[in-house]
Amino acid sequence: MSQIQSLHQQAMDLVEAAVARLRGALEQATQLTRQAFEQETQAASLIASAFD
Repeated sequence: MSQIQSLHQQAMDLVEAAVARLRGALEQATQLTRQAFEQETQAASLIASAFD
């Protein structure tokens, strides 16, 4: 699996965990969502650099 796909999958896993935790732990869900965003940002950066 490429690094981009791996980062994206990690982000998706974090989002799924965040959604599950939204039912009881808002602060933890917020942290997981932020981590997912960081993973997706890294994946997008790798894609963008491939076109430079």
